[in-house]
Amino acid sequence: MGWIELVSKGASACIIIMWDRRLLEMVDHYVGEFMVACRFICVDDRFEWAFAGIYGPNMDNSRSIL
Repeated sequence: MGWIELVSKGASACIIIMWDRRLLEMVDHYVGEFMVACRFICVDDRFEWAFAGIYGPNMDNSRSIL
C-alpha cells in the first residue's frame, strides 16, 4: 500500500490518497496548502492518469471573496 497525506489546518480531518502498489506506480506528486495531487501509471497497461484531493479553508479570514 502506498499513501500520501496533507494534514488539515484548523479542521478535524486530512486529505489522504492511498493506492495499491501492485496495481499503480506513483510517478509524481504535489502537496500544496489545500491540495494533494498525484500522477499514476497502471502497472498492467501503462495507462497514465492523475488524481487530486482538494479542501477549502475553514477559517473565514482564509477564504477569498470573489
